[in-house]
Amino acid sequence: MVPPRSRSPFASIIVLGILAFAAGCDKDAARREAAQVVRPVGTPAINIFHRPTLLFQVYGDRADPRVLPVAAMIDSTVVAIGLNEYGWHALDSLYFAPGTTLSLYHGGQPTGRATITRGMWTKDGALQTLPGCSAMRPLAAATLLTAGLDADSAVELLATSAPLTTRPASRESFPSRDVLKVGRALGVDVATHHGLAAEDLDSLEFSAKAISTGATGGLTVVASFLDAGAGDLGPGAGHSTSVLVLGEQVDGAWQPTYRHASSGDARTVEFQRYLDHLDLDGDGIDEVLLEAWRYAGGNELVILRFKAGQWHEALRVPLGWCLDSPKTSGRARP
Repeated sequence: MVPPRSRSPFASIIVLGILAFAAGCDKDAARREAAQVVRPVGTPAINIFHRPTLLFQVYGDRADPRVLPVAAMIDSTVVAIGLNEYGWHALDSLYFAPGTTLSLYHGGQPTGRATITRGMWTKDGALQTLPGCSAMRPLAAATLLTAGLDADSAVELLATSAPLTTRPASRESFPSRDVLKVGRALGVDVATHHGLAAEDLDSLEFSAKAISTGATGGLTVVASFLDAGAGDLGPGAGHSTSVLVLGEQVDGAWQPTYRHASSGDARTVEFQRYLDHLDLDGDGIDEVLLEAWRYAGGNELVILRFKAGQWHEALRVPLGWCLDSPKTSGRARP
């Protein structure tokens, strides 16, 4: 009987090397494939190299705020930003180069500028990381030069990469007590039509303000009833309610023109709050920008457009830092 011939150590090393090389090639191919995926998944891709005007949120500590890209204005239309990995890095290079200035807005009016101090990715590493996230939306750090704002330590502003045409500040007088009265009546009306009793609103934080959007000849009233425990800092249990209403004066009477009412188990309620208003598409009528979120879920930017006498949802954009999936996207603020 002839004894089996043993494989030489050198041959084993060659086999292991081939296997390792093949595994490495598979990983490289998978990595290249993942880099080509447009994120957020399901969002149409835009051409960032055409340098469209971008909309940003500026938030955080006034001394060290963060800048987050949230939407693009292309052919007079507001769209979500969809890019593959290379595109997001290109956005960082094109819009977040140190020294780049952005136009700031608050209350529908210009309020100064933000100057980028560093982008997301540099030779020193990423500005922000998120454990378990493989694809991050770029953030930037900036310094702010603002006028006419409260001297709060925290800021929450909108910004654009190119100045927008804004409406002149309204000279129409609307006493705050009347705004509150109209706002409360609008909110109760919408809540009632959604099966809520007026007393269900008593425990909620109420606010109302009048804004000039150009939608009609007069002002738009924004009214909000919001649970103080809404969001991740709340208990996430029990009953909760969110009511947000926009109203216009029609034939001398105030009528709801946007209605959001969500009530039930706290984990199922969608909360909404008013952010600001800006003419993003250049049609002479401001869009109204809202923030929407659910308990333990990512937040979204909701853009409303006025058409046929009502405010309609024109775009909803996820605002999470992480682009991997909605489950890992986290809220846009730390």
